[in-house]
Amino acid sequence: AGIAYLFCGEGLIRIDLANGAKTTVAKVTGPSYYFVEGNSPVDDMRISPDGSTIAAAIGDRLYVLPRPSDPETSVDVLTPDSPARVLPGLGADWFEWSGPTRLDAVVGTLWSRIDTATAAESAQMRLKATLPRAVPAGSLLLRGARVLTMTHGDRVLDNADVLVTGDRIAAVGPSGTLALPANVSIRDVRGKTIIPGLIDVHDHIGEIRRGNWSSELWGLRARLAYGVTTSFDPSTLSIDHVGYQGMVDAGLVLGPRIRSTGPAVFSKVRIGSLDDARRVLRRYSEGYQLSNLKEYRTGDREVRQWLAMAAREQHLMPTTEGALALKLDLTQILDGYAGNEHALPAPPLGDDVIAVMKAMRTSYDTTLSITNSGSPAMDWIIAHEDPVVDDKLRRFWPSYAIREMLTSRRTFVPLSEVRFPIIARDAARLAEAGVLVGMGSHGEAPGIGYHWEMKAHVLGGMSPEAVLHAATAGSAETIGRLTDLGTIEPGKLADLLILDSDPREDIDATMDIEGVMRGGFLYDGQTLRALWPEEDKAPQTSPSPAQNEFWLPTPDPTPN
Repeated sequence: AGIAYLFCGEGLIRIDLANGAKTTVAKVTGPSYYFVEGNSPVDDMRISPDGSTIAAAIGDRLYVLPRPSDPETSVDVLTPDSPARVLPGLGADWFEWSGPTRLDAVVGTLWSRIDTATAAESAQMRLKATLPRAVPAGSLLLRGARVLTMTHGDRVLDNADVLVTGDRIAAVGPSGTLALPANVSIRDVRGKTIIPGLIDVHDHIGEIRRGNWSSELWGLRARLAYGVTTSFDPSTLSIDHVGYQGMVDAGLVLGPRIRSTGPAVFSKVRIGSLDDARRVLRRYSEGYQLSNLKEYRTGDREVRQWLAMAAREQHLMPTTEGALALKLDLTQILDGYAGNEHALPAPPLGDDVIAVMKAMRTSYDTTLSITNSGSPAMDWIIAHEDPVVDDKLRRFWPSYAIREMLTSRRTFVPLSEVRFPIIARDAARLAEAGVLVGMGSHGEAPGIGYHWEMKAHVLGGMSPEAVLHAATAGSAETIGRLTDLGTIEPGKLADLLILDSDPREDIDATMDIEGVMRGGFLYDGQTLRALWPEEDKAPQTSPSPAQNEFWLPTPDPTPN
């Protein structure tokens, strides 16, 4: 009574609630990330009801140890003589004592009860909380547009109709030829161009609120307003994205579809065998019930091969990256990783590398917007386009984000001195050779940044048609979802954009969005005002354009 225990970064502390006095109970450290020297503090700690035992979680493991006699001396769980014992199972996202020798632990949707005395799981069950997916009722016909289907050699239909029923595309064909259901709504889009929704395959959604979720997320709205209908995060750093994925699918949050790998498998996870790799990946396949995986600098080549093998066994689609080291890129491609993120940094690529990429069907997204072995493409584009004055950007982006994420610390480098066009030229050569190329913006500039990524590829000589294919069908295949996304054809999810002009003539036309549809719901491309199945007012953006006025260029009233 009158005592509380609190875990704070450095360790577990005891607080006397009567006088606020704090004393250290335990400090425990374990494996760290590849970029940190030495150990790191564990992720969480709990003390048993009788005060004798500490439970600690780090990486993919859950440990128990006697309460240290010297609380100021850190206990290292990795040393051979460590008093800490590894418990069975998949580790824990959340854990708590439910008895003197009994721990309850949760990984994703799996709950387990562990007897710490015998180090055995005594019970396990699946936790389920379900809501219906948000699916519009009725049918909508989009009449008379030019449709870039991205199917069968990027087939184009001039003066075509697209019929949407519920959240799926029901039919596509020449205007006036489709059999229409009763009570269909018709929207005239003659003179417009329809393309599949854009799919960002490398989008770190860093601006979401973690731990305490929110339904008001400016970054997700900005992505959808700029036509990104699917956002894929390869390495989320937390499991919050899995929850947000469900909130979007249930219609509780307005934004693109969220899909992810969950937290990447980093070097913090110490893998010693193929069986150990299998156990680690069960967190993803069984606990989080994901279908994609990110491996990054986990260990030597043998460890990476174990992970690739375990991923195949558990039907996980693994992607990785080479940290701008071509040798690492190539060994991971040869070892069977389905995707390779970031630039291959030795342009121009030889025919042998192109042949290997094609034979392995390894996907490639360059993320030119950020580091690419040279100056980021985003710096050059921001300097030339001055997006701060863009009304749509100012509608969806808060002022601090414009300052911190776009305008601060940008360096101008002439186009003749940057490397991203050369990297883009390799991407064009790979696409022409039949290699799978996707498109990823990395997430620094939610929504608009995806268009800059596409533009950067065109600046390097990639045709607008090839860029559009990579941004839709190519990206859908890159993340293993071509059966549902990426093309406009019957049976696919109704994710599409209605554009004012043809982006094959100018890739910037992808910014001129009249309407964006995600899962059959149609929104105004400038405001995200709901247009179908029911009209509604635009969502309140934070901040409003008026609140961003001070970011417009104005004369400086103070003399130098």
